[in-house]
Amino acid sequence: MMDFKPEPVQFTLLTYYCIINITAAVLTVTDKRRAQKKQWRVPERTLLLLGAAGGALGEFIAMLADKLSLERSA
Repeated sequence: MMDFKPEPVQFTLLTYYCIINITAAVLTVTDKRRAQKKQWRVPERTLLLLGAAGGALGEFIAMLADKLSLERSA
């Protein structure tokens, strides 16, 4: 059986990618919920920077999940 031990650089990049995507997803969902309630929103610049920094997948998945939950509730 093969043991998989990631190199420190791989581990660091994987950790960064996970954190940036989770942060982007949480902020995207927060922004959408606040928009529905007519409250203060997350600045678009922040969402764009998170996407450019590697969180685009997290934002995309959050938008799809939110869209599906809205369709179910309607």
